[in-house]
Amino acid sequence: MKTGSITLTSQPETDVRGSHGSPHGPLGDSAGESGAIHVDTRILRATPDAITTIESASDVGTSPETRWEWVDVLVGDGDDVLAEDLSTALGLDSLAFHDALHDFDLPKVDDLGSQIVVVLHGLHPDQIATCSVSCFLSEKRLVTIRRQPSASLDALHNALPDRSGEVVESAADLLAMIADTFGRRHLSILAAFEDRVEGLVDSALAADSEVISQVTAIRKDLAVIAHTARPQRETLDQLRVSRSPLISNAAKRRLSDAFDVSQRVVHEVEAAQESLREILEGYRGAEAAKATDVTRVLTLVAALFLPITFITGFYAMTLPNLPFGSAPWGWVLVTVLILIITALSIRLFMSKGWIRRPMKFKSAEVKGLSDAIRAPVQVADSAWQASSRSVDTSGSAQVE
Repeated sequence: MKTGSITLTSQPETDVRGSHGSPHGPLGDSAGESGAIHVDTRILRATPDAITTIESASDVGTSPETRWEWVDVLVGDGDDVLAEDLSTALGLDSLAFHDALHDFDLPKVDDLGSQIVVVLHGLHPDQIATCSVSCFLSEKRLVTIRRQPSASLDALHNALPDRSGEVVESAADLLAMIADTFGRRHLSILAAFEDRVEGLVDSALAADSEVISQVTAIRKDLAVIAHTARPQRETLDQLRVSRSPLISNAAKRRLSDAFDVSQRVVHEVEAAQESLREILEGYRGAEAAKATDVTRVLTLVAALFLPITFITGFYAMTLPNLPFGSAPWGWVLVTVLILIITALSIRLFMSKGWIRRPMKFKSAEVKGLSDAIRAPVQVADSAWQASSRSVDTSGSAQVE
């Protein structure tokens, strides 16, 4: 399935600090008088009319009209204990939450029955680095736990409020949107590489030694994306065919869109890596040709001096009666002969194409794909339009 895209510029996060409590009531119920949770928390709530920002964590789960809630938690280095209290209040699986805080997992999915735990990877806002996001999906709630900032989540969080509640029908739809946004951000980085390919090819064919450092920097950046691209594609593939009641058929269609984007990421990464290999091969060929040019020049110089050396050697012999050897103008004749032979040799070499002006190239600044990471985040157009297609809610249909 194909979707268009609109461009959204991410903005700084807004810290929402609230109280915590038991999973069976408002989050402030069990906080008591001891204080509040100070991890950075952002909460969105969707009702049939709109998607709004919830200012206090104590309001989570209190509205009967709630379609879904998104609790986004950014955990700092010293916030582990408070984050664990929040996870208990939200009813998250303790083992999965511990893994989210302390382990680096590749993208994966674990179906726990009442919850689905999904690990996705996005990109850091300012550098080519992975941002691991652990998503806890329940019937009406999606909790995202992360330790690094995420431009994709920032852009999505800032764009969703004040939209119609019909735009994202369930928490599983929201999960699919997050995965789709992550994939589109990867594609924007790969598109930046495509814009630089021609310049790299020209530098490689010119045997510019700077191309080695350029290719090395880009390969490192591509390796960051490639490390998680295939596991993320497999994770989305599992989700789009899941039989869990937490994922509706409408959500599976959105997940199929996200899978298509992830599939493109894998293919683009493989194509980019192949292009880099071809660029390096082109550089090696140009280097070999350059070395051949040097050898040719040395050979031409030797060929140029060969008749001259013969003449000077001939007249250097200590024999009597050499032609013009005793004439006072003999040295002038020999000098003119040497100049004529030199001019004729150079003309012959030029007519054969053996002598040409050397190629010039400009050195480029060494950089990878870091400039592209600051580009605006893209989110699918379909995210802002209620689906006009009839949705089969029987749960029996499977996505191919």
